[in-house]
Amino acid sequence: MKQNGKNIRSIGSKLTASIILLLLTASVAFGFFAYLNSSQAVIEQVEVTLGEKAKDMSHFIEERFNRSFAELQALATNTEVESMDPDIQQAFLQQKLDETDEYLTFAIITSDGISHYLDGTTADLSDRDYVLDAFNGKTTMSEVIISRVTNEPVIMLATPIDTVTGEDALLLARIDGYYLSEIVEEIKMGDNGHAFIINAEGTYLGHKFRERVKEQINYVELAKADGVETEESRVVSAMLAQEEGIVSYESENGTQLLGFHQLDNGWKIGVIAYEDEMLTGLYTLKVQFFIVALIIMILGIGLAVTTSLSVSRPVQAIVHMAEQLGNGDFTQEIPERYRKRKDEIGTLANTFFRLTENMKSMIIQVKRSAESVNTASVQLNRETGNVNGMSRNIASAIQQIGRGSETQMAMSEESASAVAEMSAGIQGVAELSASVAKNTDFISEKVSDGHDAIQQTIQQMESIQNGTNKATEIIKLLSKESEQIGQISKMITDISAQTNLLALNASIEAARAGEAGKGFAVVASEVRVLSEQTAESAAKINQLIDMVQRHTREAVEAAERGEDNVLKGTEVIQRLGIRFDEIIQAVHQISNEIEEMTAVSEEMAASSEEVATSIDEVAATAKTASEYVEEVTTSTDNQLQAVEEMNAFTRQLAEMVEELHSAIRKFKIE
Repeated sequence: MKQNGKNIRSIGSKLTASIILLLLTASVAFGFFAYLNSSQAVIEQVEVTLGEKAKDMSHFIEERFNRSFAELQALATNTEVESMDPDIQQAFLQQKLDETDEYLTFAIITSDGISHYLDGTTADLSDRDYVLDAFNGKTTMSEVIISRVTNEPVIMLATPIDTVTGEDALLLARIDGYYLSEIVEEIKMGDNGHAFIINAEGTYLGHKFRERVKEQINYVELAKADGVETEESRVVSAMLAQEEGIVSYESENGTQLLGFHQLDNGWKIGVIAYEDEMLTGLYTLKVQFFIVALIIMILGIGLAVTTSLSVSRPVQAIVHMAEQLGNGDFTQEIPERYRKRKDEIGTLANTFFRLTENMKSMIIQVKRSAESVNTASVQLNRETGNVNGMSRNIASAIQQIGRGSETQMAMSEESASAVAEMSAGIQGVAELSASVAKNTDFISEKVSDGHDAIQQTIQQMESIQNGTNKATEIIKLLSKESEQIGQISKMITDISAQTNLLALNASIEAARAGEAGKGFAVVASEVRVLSEQTAESAAKINQLIDMVQRHTREAVEAAERGEDNVLKGTEVIQRLGIRFDEIIQAVHQISNEIEEMTAVSEEMAASSEEVATSIDEVAATAKTASEYVEEVTTSTDNQLQAVEEMNAFTRQLAEMVEELHSAIRKFKIE
């Protein structure tokens, strides 16, 4: 047996080694080709990104140029600049220079090409290309040049001036020569990637290393002078030969990728990325591949060990089973997974299984039957006890239900009485709401008449100066109507107070109704709120009417003072018209609130009818429940007697089950 174990372990070791070798080879091959393809894909994507980045930045720089051109052109269109008066021009340009730090200085170039700076100095720029192009009507920008004054790089902008004298002149602006360097410094590709700008000859105009701009480095010219082509000169030559493209080259910092694009003025912008930085993610991928390969090898070892154990463990289980059968112990079983195998191990396992099952079947069957009877007897005993307790609880609950039914019948009668009183109160609210609505319509009609009279008065006073007496009569009539409106508004206030009182009574009745009256309490509260809003609106109308009457008296006095005061009277009446507009709005608001209050009253009336019906149904149900309680009480007494008899039978059954278990314990099957 030990020799067989050694053979099994030997086969398992060989199988484990084979699987590990296969997985290791596959993992290394997969990782190598995956890294190769991934690095190639990343480089291709970086090249595309560089090209797009260079193109986007060229458009961005051109937009910056156009913005600078537009700002300079806007300055040139100012009348102070177009006047060609040196003093006016200098004062204006000096002010603009103090307002911004974008420009270093300004100058006016006259038709002879002489530039006149703000500090009083002059310079002959007649031979400069950007000056000649500007005299031809273009706004131009020079390349980076070294100032003779500061010995620092500068850029010149020039634009034509439409002078009032008709002479040719240019507005010149000098900006920092590192203007382009500041732009390209904002461009980043990775940690060390950067951008630069060269002119059509290859001279640096913008770079993060600003000494290249100040020294006006041109690698193409340096290579020609030295007679030795460098990597930098080859790259710049490639840029000058095409409008856009991608160049890969080696430097002391490793492999670099360059994407470039040509601007409209012939300059080139280049964006550099370091290949090592772009492939940083692949280094992480390489580590991940190593980890995955390690995991695969660990899984392979586990697979090999599992395979060897799948052969040795079934044999050991069958041997152990045979030893137990020899001792007369039938509690052991061969696992089902071994019996399902389609080899010699499976045949042997099935043979032992049939041998033990035939002898165990009878004992197990008897034991299961005894256990089932025991479980049933215990459960029956427990259930009968529960039924006994539940029966007693039911009897007690039925008595409580009987008492509750009587109480419910009495409460239903009280609720019906309260609902009847509340319904009467709601009907009163509805009638008052209808009365208020009718009076509101009357107010609205009177207010509209007053408003029309004011409009007619204004027209007559504006068209006919001698109609002052007639206007006075109309205003007096309007004053009387305003008094009538005040009386009606007082009536609305009284009605609103009564409505509020009725709503309060309805709330009290709803509270007396208990749970069934909660809905009516909410509706009554809404009616009370609406009545309060109506009272507030009526108060506003009274205030407006007082103002109307006061303005009316002022208009009458103004009209009586004569024709000289007609214009003043017209103004007073116009204000009166505005007040009437406010009165109309307030009356409309009251009308809407009355309509809402009427609708709420109708809803309360309908709900009160539903509650009355529900209370009647509750009373009938309570009466029926009282009758059922008596019948259930009788049935419960009978059930208690049956439960006592069942308890006695359960005790006898438990004694029989215990005797059966004593007989089964003689067999060892577990």
